[in-house]
Amino acid sequence: MKNAALTPLPKSTKYGYYYLLSESEGVISIEPTTYGYVKSVLFQLVGWDKYILTEDEPLLRYIENMISARGGVLCKYKIVPAGVAGKVVDLMTLNQAEEFLGRAENVICILDGDQRAYRWVRNNEKVLVTPFEDVEEDLFAMKVNGELEFDFACSNHKEFYSEVIRRGCMSELEIFSLLNGRQTEGVGELQNTLMEFLNN
Repeated sequence: MKNAALTPLPKSTKYGYYYLLSESEGVISIEPTTYGYVKSVLFQLVGWDKYILTEDEPLLRYIENMISARGGVLCKYKIVPAGVAGKVVDLMTLNQAEEFLGRAENVICILDGDQRAYRWVRNNEKVLVTPFEDVEEDLFAMKVNGELEFDFACSNHKEFYSEVIRRGCMSELEIFSLLNGRQTEGVGELQNTLMEFLNN
Protein backbone atom coordinates (compact mmCIF):
# COMPACT_ATOMS: atom_id res chain seq x y z
CA MET A 1 0.00 0.00 0.00
CA LYS A 2 1.41 3.37 -1.02
CA ASN A 3 1.89 6.09 1.56
CA ALA A 4 -0.74 8.78 1.17
CA ALA A 5 0.56 12.35 1.00
CA LEU A 6 -0.66 14.59 3.78
CA THR A 7 -2.55 17.66 2.63
CA PRO A 8 -0.93 20.78 4.15
CA LEU A 9 -3.10 22.80 6.50
CA PRO A 10 -4.02 26.00 4.61
CA LYS A 11 -3.11 29.25 6.39
CA SER A 12 -6.52 30.71 5.67
CA THR A 13 -9.98 29.44 4.85
CA LYS A 14 -12.92 30.67 2.81
CA TYR A 15 -14.22 32.34 5.97
CA GLY A 16 -10.87 33.82 7.03
CA TYR A 17 -10.39 31.73 10.17
CA TYR A 18 -10.78 28.27 11.67
CA TYR A 19 -13.29 27.05 14.21
CA LEU A 20 -12.09 25.13 17.25
CA LEU A 21 -14.37 22.60 18.92
CA SER A 22 -13.37 21.99 22.53
CA GLU A 23 -14.67 20.46 25.74
CA SER A 24 -14.07 21.65 29.28
CA GLU A 25 -15.75 20.21 32.38
CA GLY A 26 -18.49 18.66 30.29
CA VAL A 27 -19.24 21.84 28.36
CA ILE A 28 -18.65 21.77 24.59
CA SER A 29 -17.89 25.06 22.83
CA ILE A 30 -17.03 26.15 19.31
CA GLU A 31 -15.31 29.42 18.51
CA PRO A 32 -13.14 31.02 15.81
CA THR A 33 -9.38 30.66 16.14
CA THR A 34 -6.21 31.15 14.11
CA TYR A 35 -3.96 29.04 11.90
CA GLY A 36 -1.11 29.27 14.42
CA TYR A 37 -3.27 28.05 17.29
CA VAL A 38 -4.69 25.12 15.30
CA LYS A 39 -1.29 24.09 13.97
CA SER A 40 0.24 24.20 17.45
CA VAL A 41 -2.44 21.96 18.98
CA LEU A 42 -2.98 19.50 16.11
CA PHE A 43 0.53 19.06 14.78
CA GLN A 44 2.56 19.64 17.93
CA LEU A 45 5.44 21.87 16.86
CA VAL A 46 8.06 19.50 18.20
CA GLY A 47 11.80 19.80 17.79
CA TRP A 48 12.34 23.14 19.53
CA ASP A 49 13.83 23.82 22.96
CA LYS A 50 11.76 26.91 23.76
CA TYR A 51 8.49 28.41 22.52
CA ILE A 52 7.37 32.05 22.52
CA LEU A 53 3.65 32.46 21.91
CA THR A 54 2.51 35.82 20.61
CA GLU A 55 -0.37 37.61 18.91
CA ASP A 56 0.49 38.42 15.29
CA GLU A 57 3.17 38.69 12.59
CA PRO A 58 4.36 42.26 13.36
CA LEU A 59 4.90 41.32 17.02
CA LEU A 60 6.64 38.10 15.94
CA ARG A 61 9.06 40.11 13.79
CA TYR A 62 9.59 42.62 16.61
CA ILE A 63 10.56 39.79 18.99
CA GLU A 64 12.87 38.28 16.35
CA ASN A 65 14.54 41.66 15.96
CA MET A 66 14.95 42.00 19.72
CA ILE A 67 16.61 38.57 19.93
CA SER A 68 18.86 39.23 16.92
CA ALA A 69 20.00 42.55 18.36
CA ARG A 70 21.32 40.82 21.48
CA GLY A 71 22.56 37.59 19.88
CA GLY A 72 24.13 34.66 21.70
CA VAL A 73 21.05 32.45 21.90
CA LEU A 74 22.01 28.97 23.06
CA CYS A 75 18.83 27.07 22.21
CA LYS A 76 16.50 26.34 19.30
CA TYR A 77 13.37 28.45 19.70
CA LYS A 78 10.09 28.93 17.86
CA ILE A 79 7.87 32.02 17.89
CA VAL A 80 4.22 31.14 17.28
CA PRO A 81 1.61 33.81 16.41
CA ALA A 82 -1.61 32.39 17.86
CA GLY A 83 -4.19 35.18 17.50
CA VAL A 84 -5.85 37.46 20.03
CA ALA A 85 -4.18 37.80 23.42
CA GLY A 86 -6.64 35.66 25.39
CA LYS A 87 -6.18 32.81 22.91
CA VAL A 88 -2.41 33.09 23.14
CA VAL A 89 -2.55 32.64 26.91
CA ASP A 90 -5.13 29.84 26.53
CA LEU A 91 -2.68 27.99 24.29
CA MET A 92 0.07 28.28 26.90
CA THR A 93 -2.32 27.12 29.64
CA LEU A 94 -3.41 24.14 27.56
CA ASN A 95 0.22 23.22 27.03
CA GLN A 96 0.81 23.33 30.79
CA ALA A 97 -1.77 20.55 31.12
CA GLU A 98 -0.99 18.47 28.02
CA GLU A 99 2.61 19.43 27.10
CA PHE A 100 2.01 19.14 23.33
CA LEU A 101 4.67 21.83 22.80
CA GLY A 102 6.94 20.91 25.68
CA ARG A 103 7.40 21.32 29.41
CA ALA A 104 5.61 24.32 30.90
CA GLU A 105 8.84 26.07 31.87
CA ASN A 106 9.89 26.16 28.20
CA VAL A 107 6.87 28.12 26.96
CA ILE A 108 6.09 31.82 27.52
CA CYS A 109 3.81 34.47 26.02
CA ILE A 110 4.74 37.95 24.84
CA LEU A 111 1.77 40.24 24.24
CA ASP A 112 1.28 43.85 23.20
CA GLY A 113 1.49 46.34 26.06
CA ASP A 114 -2.20 47.21 25.76
CA GLN A 115 -2.91 43.86 27.44
CA ARG A 116 -1.08 44.59 30.70
CA ALA A 117 -4.24 45.36 32.70
CA TYR A 118 -6.09 42.18 31.70
CA ARG A 119 -6.53 39.20 34.01
CA TRP A 120 -4.40 36.88 31.80
CA VAL A 121 -1.38 39.17 32.36
CA ARG A 122 -1.71 40.26 35.99
CA ASN A 123 0.39 38.17 38.40
CA ASN A 124 1.46 35.79 35.65
CA GLU A 125 5.24 35.65 35.31
CA LYS A 126 4.92 33.52 32.16
CA VAL A 127 3.20 36.37 30.30
CA LEU A 128 5.38 39.31 29.24
CA VAL A 129 4.23 42.51 27.54
CA THR A 130 5.97 45.05 25.34
CA PRO A 131 6.67 48.49 26.87
CA PHE A 132 4.52 50.18 24.22
CA GLU A 133 0.83 49.59 23.53
CA ASP A 134 1.02 48.00 20.07
CA VAL A 135 3.57 48.20 17.24
CA GLU A 136 1.02 49.25 14.61
CA GLU A 137 -1.13 51.44 16.87
CA ASP A 138 1.82 53.36 18.33
CA LEU A 139 3.14 54.20 14.86
CA PHE A 140 -0.33 55.38 13.77
CA ALA A 141 -0.67 57.47 16.94
CA MET A 142 2.56 59.27 16.05
CA LYS A 143 1.03 60.24 12.70
CA VAL A 144 -2.22 61.41 14.33
CA ASN A 145 -0.21 63.49 16.84
CA GLY A 146 1.80 65.13 14.04
CA GLU A 147 5.09 63.41 14.89
CA LEU A 148 5.27 61.72 11.47
CA GLU A 149 4.61 63.73 8.32
CA PHE A 150 3.62 61.25 5.64
CA ASP A 151 1.32 62.74 3.00
CA PHE A 152 -1.11 59.87 2.55
CA ALA A 153 -4.36 59.10 4.30
CA CYS A 154 -5.19 55.84 6.06
CA SER A 155 -8.28 54.94 8.04
CA ASN A 156 -6.71 52.64 10.62
CA HIS A 157 -3.44 51.60 12.21
CA LYS A 158 -3.00 48.34 10.27
CA GLU A 159 -3.49 50.03 6.91
CA PHE A 160 -1.10 52.83 7.88
CA TYR A 161 1.60 50.43 9.06
CA SER A 162 1.44 48.46 5.82
CA GLU A 163 1.50 51.62 3.68
CA VAL A 164 4.51 53.10 5.48
CA ILE A 165 6.50 49.97 4.64
CA ARG A 166 5.06 49.46 1.14
CA ARG A 167 5.81 53.05 0.10
CA GLY A 168 9.35 52.83 1.47
CA CYS A 169 8.81 55.64 3.99
CA MET A 170 10.39 53.48 6.70
CA SER A 171 11.52 49.88 6.90
CA GLU A 172 10.11 47.66 9.61
CA LEU A 173 13.51 47.68 11.32
CA GLU A 174 13.42 51.49 11.36
CA ILE A 175 9.95 51.40 12.89
CA PHE A 176 11.15 49.03 15.62
CA SER A 177 14.15 51.27 16.30
CA LEU A 178 11.90 54.34 16.51
CA LEU A 179 9.55 52.69 19.01
CA ASN A 180 12.42 51.27 21.06
CA GLY A 181 13.98 54.73 21.32
CA ARG A 182 10.83 56.01 23.02
CA GLN A 183 10.84 53.25 25.67
CA THR A 184 14.51 52.36 26.17
CA GLU A 185 14.25 51.25 29.81
CA GLY A 186 11.20 49.04 29.25
CA VAL A 187 12.70 47.55 26.09
CA GLY A 188 15.91 46.70 27.95
CA GLU A 189 13.99 44.96 30.75
CA LEU A 190 11.94 42.91 28.29
CA GLN A 191 15.02 41.98 26.31
CA ASN A 192 16.89 40.87 29.44
CA THR A 193 13.95 38.72 30.60
CA LEU A 194 13.57 37.19 27.14
CA MET A 195 17.26 36.33 26.83
CA GLU A 196 17.29 34.83 30.33
CA PHE A 197 14.36 32.59 29.28
CA LEU A 198 16.10 31.50 26.08
CA ASN A 199 19.47 30.78 27.68
CA ASN A 200 18.42 28.96 30.87
